[in-house]
Amino acid sequence: MEPIDHQKPWAVLPLKSVRTANSRLTPVLSAVEREELSLLMVKDVVSVLESSANLGGLLVITNCPIMTSHCAKLEVTVLEEGGRPQLNSAIKKAVQFLYQLGVKKFFTVPGDVPLLSLSELDRLIQCVQMSTGIALVPSHDGQGTNSIASSIPIQISPQFGFDSFSIHRQSAKDQNVSVDVFSLPGLGFDIDEPQDLIRLSSMDGNSRTQKFLTKLDLVDRSNRFAKVTNWRFPRSEALM
Repeated sequence: MEPIDHQKPWAVLPLKSVRTANSRLTPVLSAVEREELSLLMVKDVVSVLESSANLGGLLVITNCPIMTSHCAKLEVTVLEEGGRPQLNSAIKKAVQFLYQLGVKKFFTVPGDVPLLSLSELDRLIQCVQMSTGIALVPSHDGQGTNSIASSIPIQISPQFGFDSFSIHRQSAKDQNVSVDVFSLPGLGFDIDEPQDLIRLSSMDGNSRTQKFLTKLDLVDRSNRFAKVTNWRFPRSEALM
């Protein structure tokens, strides 16, 4: 490991097993395609993170051998999760590891935000460096949390899951911790549902993930699945 920069914040990137990641995309992607998508999105995210001169370092935490091997090829520091996979405990373990290294601040990044940009990343890093509380980046639906940033030790317990954005804000309020909220479109746009893939494939951009999606007829796949199962997109996402 290279010498630690204790003054710059580190990014924590928790990664699921490629065998179970993106399960909600099953209606439009095969198991092999979901695995390839997972690896490409991680590569896109890591590429942006490593391009920032303002980042102290990047720590991946995972229990997936495939992800571990993939990140090793990307020359990323990997911490083995161990035990039963659980996002909140994985983040706590990663932060404890950084604490032992003497790192002062951190923020989380999900592995499924292929539209993350360097400008957004550096804006978040600047906020983290200046903040005395925590910073939150909401997901595009406003309910989830796509990034939590804090000094180390972490000032509130991570509680990722359903409605985590409001839970994190309330937790900070209860503990008298200030909160900065940043709506960052790229970092906030995670890939969860088939309609997210279709939106992503229609957006401008040249990410590895978008190039992969251009090879797939996602609209046709979605429509065929809908006819068989009566599945429907939310009205705001309906296909024309």
